[in-house]
Amino acid sequence: MMAKKNAFEALTQPQQVALDAFRERHGRNWKSALRESWERARYRNTSPDDAAALQQVRNSLGPEWLAQYRPSEVRAEDARLVVSITDTCTQAFADVGRQAEMKRILLEAANRVREAGLVDGFLLEDANGTRVGAVRLVGLDAPESFFSESISNGEVRVLLELGAVHFQGDTRAAKIAGCLEGAAEQICSRDHPSDIVLKSALGEVLGSACVSALPDGSLEAELDVECPHLAPQTEPSAVPAI
Repeated sequence: MMAKKNAFEALTQPQQVALDAFRERHGRNWKSALRESWERARYRNTSPDDAAALQQVRNSLGPEWLAQYRPSEVRAEDARLVVSITDTCTQAFADVGRQAEMKRILLEAANRVREAGLVDGFLLEDANGTRVGAVRLVGLDAPESFFSESISNGEVRVLLELGAVHFQGDTRAAKIAGCLEGAAEQICSRDHPSDIVLKSALGEVLGSACVSALPDGSLEAELDVECPHLAPQTEPSAVPAI
């Protein structure tokens, strides 16, 4: 039965992102608001891409699925942190440059994690207040295809493995923020930041970052990035061999 299925077995990543954004905008009555939007096929204050994704959920899963759907509660140590910038073609990116705006958004996300701790997730906005992405905790029970879906048209994705030894302990939020800051610096300091491997100073793999090409260009370089300012407070023997 649908009620017993993990939500990720039914939703694609774009659909999950759109649903999370809709929930955040509409608060505790989000299901009623979504049913009304489905009935009218109208999604106020929603981007065209999110509206299309939500309509796909309506067509493929429907009201019965929505009634049974419960957002998953995920513990940080059993999760991955997924940072997605899905639209790098807004006016803000044109105004200051694509790399500069990507960096600003990632640094803002890092600051929010450092100041507020690790929360379930939040939306990302460009300098003009346009929603361009999201930060989310995703359980390890999500199928691998959820994380490996290809990105295109300038999208950016940073994925951190929160179960890594490096992230354990009372300073987890600060270490996550530092890793996001490192990813931002590396993404925006290279001409071709295609696939980036994020590592601790002791060599533990912490996650990855990927920047897809805009329609008029390609990003092909493969990078290996270390986060030396965030060396984990563990003995080398506790770090898995890479």
